Amino acid sequence: GVYVELARLFEGRRREGQMRGEISSVSPPSRPTILPLRSIPFSPASVFRTVDLQAIVDSPSGRQTWAAFETALAKFWKTVPMGDDQWQRTGARFLLWQEAKVEIAGAPFRSPVIDDHIRPLVLTAEVPEMTIPIDQSCAKLHILGQVTFPTGYPLEGRHGEAVAVYSLQYASGKTQDFPVRNGIEVAQSNRIHVATRIAPVATAAQPVLEFAKDVTRERYQVLLWSMPTDENSRIVALRCKLNNQQPALATFAITAERTPGGDQA
Repeated sequence: GVYVELARLFEGRRREGQMRGEISSVSPPSRPTILPLRSIPFSPASVFRTVDLQAIVDSPSGRQTWAAFETALAKFWKTVPMGDDQWQRTGARFLLWQEAKVEIAGAPFRSPVIDDHIRPLVLTAEVPEMTIPIDQSCAKLHILGQVTFPTGYPLEGRHGEAVAVYSLQYASGKTQDFPVRNGIEVAQSNRIHVATRIAPVATAAQPVLEFAKDVTRERYQVLLWSMPTDENSRIVALRCKLNNQQPALATFAITAERTPGGDQA
């Protein structure tokens, strides 16, 4: 039985009884799997506050970049082996899980939701830059995302190549820039390439969520990158800019951490 199923998989044949209409109607799981952390980036007794990304995703630019993102995914799946079949599985819309809230080692994260499914903020060639209001004091910003779609490092790009630049804008007027580099702060989301499992690794961002949209073709990881800031200084905004010729970069949620004794403003 195992041999027959493997032969069917590599020949691109459907499983008996599985029709085209049935494939496209399969719903993704309602929640991702929370993975064990390599290290705990949160300090004891810290206070956490989630950053609201909903207004950005709902904005005209947010909807524009999502439309471009789904178009790019459709083209991608139609160019890979068995891509037409896979795009029917994914559907005309790229649906992820439904639950907006997730807690990682005691720290809360909340993702935007559109039409009852979470929708990350994505930077694309069409909308390569967005500014996220922070408006609070914190010692760290914890960013849930740091993954690219539909491909990325290690399949594309060089190790250490800057995919994007994040700029923290402080109330004092100071600006602090952070490069987002292949294999360090960012990696490809999908852990499967065609029919092969791969391990996209970013050394400074640890995998915290896994979402098996399709166990044979789409097994997505979401990374956690903890950005240090000026100790409990007030941050006005986080500006994110995608560099030219880079794949779409996704941010699922952001949480600010304020350490004990920090500025309450």
